[in-house]
Amino acid sequence: MVAPGSALVEVFPALAAIPRHPCALLPTPVEPLEVLGSGWGLPELWVKRDDRSGQLYGGNKVRKLQFLLGRALQQGRRRVVTAGALGSHHSLATTLYGRRAGLEVEALLFPQPPTDHVRANLAANLGAGLRPLPIPTPLLVPPLLALRGLRADTAPIPGGGSSAVGVIGYVEAAFELAAQVRAGELPEPACAVVALGTGGTAAGLAVGLPLAGLRTRVLAVRVIDRVIGNARTVLRLARAVQRELRRFDPSLPHLRVAECEVDHQQFGGGYGRSTPACGDAADLARELEGLELETTYTAKALAAIAARAREGRLPPGPVLFWNTFSSVRPPGYDPTGAAIRHLLPRSWRGIF
Repeated sequence: MVAPGSALVEVFPALAAIPRHPCALLPTPVEPLEVLGSGWGLPELWVKRDDRSGQLYGGNKVRKLQFLLGRALQQGRRRVVTAGALGSHHSLATTLYGRRAGLEVEALLFPQPPTDHVRANLAANLGAGLRPLPIPTPLLVPPLLALRGLRADTAPIPGGGSSAVGVIGYVEAAFELAAQVRAGELPEPACAVVALGTGGTAAGLAVGLPLAGLRTRVLAVRVIDRVIGNARTVLRLARAVQRELRRFDPSLPHLRVAECEVDHQQFGGGYGRSTPACGDAADLARELEGLELETTYTAKALAAIAARAREGRLPPGPVLFWNTFSSVRPPGYDPTGAAIRHLLPRSWRGIF
């Protein structure tokens, strides 16, 4: 069940019946980014520290996995299967928290540029007990995930945890933010900036923020091919999560969610490809604020804030950067892969 203290459940008590496997450390803190903000002409730049969302691993996947694993366990499943790139944060988080919950974990993994961070994530993932299923392209994910999910003992989890069930985690996160605004921990943001991959984080916030009484707009910074990361995907997930929530509380207000604004300028031409702008943003965040980011998702979202600040394309008022990277390094996080070479499929041995 939803953990005591959930700001969402405080407003809608019937949602306490949603199955949940507790694995997140909530609420995550909010902090000012005064030095970065000053340099970019933003008097109020803030960060939501979802990098600290869990003890085993942080980031935005943990909020979603609470509900995804809760559903799988309630249904008596023995295994979950998911998908992602070689260095997928979602796959790693699913392995860590799924294995701790007593579930076997499989993942369809497709190629991405093999940076040290990608190699280290893969090493930690395999070392934690993932069964990897190599595939040549993400285009094969939907049919293969559906096929493996036909097994009676297996719960399929889409890439990024972005399903109607997983997205509940970020509806709840919006209510958590609203509670922090009411408590005076930060001013109400004019916009919240998140990386846009499979769309679940943006969709949950797009529903949760207005439902929680905030006027904060969502700016989603695309880091994946447009066919996956787009405003239509966010809108579809926003509608799906509202239907899922009303299964538990039919009195829940129906929101007409406005189309999410998507920034396409930071993509870099391919998933996982770094850009000079996101490299600069990551360096500045580390040097000026002690904030560790990565160049696939979060540094691109921060780079979008910097670019829009220079161009005067941010709404007036406080800006909130939602840090969805994990600042918790799991056991076996090793870019050399020394401890897991024997676990590698033959086709992957050149990665290390």
